[in-house]
Amino acid sequence: MTVPSPLAPVLVASLAHLAALDGDLGLRVDGFSTTIGAPGAPTVSRTAVAARPLGAAILDVGDLRFTGTYTPRIWTSDVEAHPSPTVDQVVEVRAATRHDRPWNAEALATATRGHTDPLTDPYVSLGIAGANQAPVPSISYQEIRAGLLGDVRLGERTSIGGGAYWLSFQGLGADAAHLPPQNGGTLDAYVLRSVTERDTLRLSLSGAGAVTDRTGTATVGPRTASATALATWRRRFAPELEGWLGAGAAWLYSNPPLAGRNRHEVQPAGEVGLARAGETTTLDARARATTYIDPFTGTVTPWLDARLALSWRAWDRLTLSSSGAGGASTDGRTDTIWADARLAWALRPTLGLEVGVTARRQHERVPFLPTFEEVVFFASVVYRRGGNLGATDTAPGGAGQFPGDAGAGTGAGAGAASGAGAGAGAGAGAGAGAGAGAGAGTGGMP
Repeated sequence: MTVPSPLAPVLVASLAHLAALDGDLGLRVDGFSTTIGAPGAPTVSRTAVAARPLGAAILDVGDLRFTGTYTPRIWTSDVEAHPSPTVDQVVEVRAATRHDRPWNAEALATATRGHTDPLTDPYVSLGIAGANQAPVPSISYQEIRAGLLGDVRLGERTSIGGGAYWLSFQGLGADAAHLPPQNGGTLDAYVLRSVTERDTLRLSLSGAGAVTDRTGTATVGPRTASATALATWRRRFAPELEGWLGAGAAWLYSNPPLAGRNRHEVQPAGEVGLARAGETTTLDARARATTYIDPFTGTVTPWLDARLALSWRAWDRLTLSSSGAGGASTDGRTDTIWADARLAWALRPTLGLEVGVTARRQHERVPFLPTFEEVVFFASVVYRRGGNLGATDTAPGGAGQFPGDAGAGTGAGAGAASGAGAGAGAGAGAGAGAGAGAGAGTGGMP
């Protein structure tokens, strides 16, 4: 007969005191009415539906917080033609410090496997289509992302930080011809110095590289890389208003297997912006010169984009918002423009409704990539047990989040509204935000 140790209750009580387990549940359901047109083709109208449940487990152990999230996407881009929904599997795990020490660190990994409809359904597609959308109605794909980031305060006025990100994605089966395998990563580091009570100087250095297998053998696919050095001065003009100006240079490298020689070039890089965060209104305006790596061709391209976002909380439960963006590659091959307007009504802390409209246009001068215009009306119902309605899923036309997005040295992107983009830790819906990307781009992926 085994006699229980008198230390067992003490040990269990100690572990219960050190660890705490919590969870979260959420659901977002979107309905879309989409009209899309292209030169020389008839206008097409579709009705789409998407649902995204969320389940999360949160474990706090001492100074560490572990989070596991499962957010499948259940969707169809055409209710009449494809009534049976497609299910995408998305799993994410995170580990982060939570203490009052002068340093912080976080690690995360995300795995996605499913389908996307990048041309006709910009809201429930993967974040790797890029500014150049695939000219096919649906792509099956898989994507794995991992990142590690941290920061250290060296004193009252100085801090340093950085991150490393790795990403691998590819189309599955025959779809690999449309979305070739690409493996890439980014590194970024920065020094932040408070010069005065109102002025801050940020010096950053970031780099990215990718190998794209367009021929079936990664060793002979194009290799591309870029590096950007940027100095940014930020000034707080008032408690609710600040602006910034950054300037630097970007180095681009590629060795296309059929070109016969390597390509090197230096391009200007920079960003200028103004942001206001009031009690009832917000404003964010910015313009950038950056770079990205195209997930379809593997080429690295300089990119120019601009964004304006406004929001107004009319009363405690009603918010109106609008945003617009545009971008173009400096070689003139691709340009995009995007705008949206939406109304969000919080029925209660855990339940909300959204309605709005999104419009986008893409002009392509590459023969096998599409030029099109699209208008989408949407209505959404959002539930979040914890009351953070925006965290269940990105709103139509909005952008996802991934460490390394704007602010960590890699920037946001300017692709299609799907969160399309290919900067490892970059990408954005038509330049309208910082979205999770694929591929690797020092300044983010359009």
